[in-house]
Amino acid sequence: MSSIRSSDGSCGRRRWWCHPAADRPGGAFFKSGLTRWEGFLSLSPTTVFLFEEEFKLHLFGGTYDLPAPAALAFVTAVFEIVLPTLLVVDWRLVSAPSGF
Repeated sequence: MSSIRSSDGSCGRRRWWCHPAADRPGGAFFKSGLTRWEGFLSLSPTTVFLFEEEFKLHLFGGTYDLPAPAALAFVTAVFEIVLPTLLVVDWRLVSAPSGF
């Protein structure tokens, strides 16, 4: 399937909603985000461990623990799935002609 856009701005017949330049980076970040999950809405223990023990704030010469590390881990994992998806979806889908 070609990723070259046709004159009407589409990616082809089956993938008119896709932005071809975002396919590869979006897919890579999406796969990276999948490594944070162990099951449906269940974070992997490694992800939680990293946010509790390894990731620190370095402010004004001091090192501080993250506030609410479990919540930050969850939000980060969700964003690593949602944002690459939004990167790939072409927002012209919203303003697509009614003929689609």
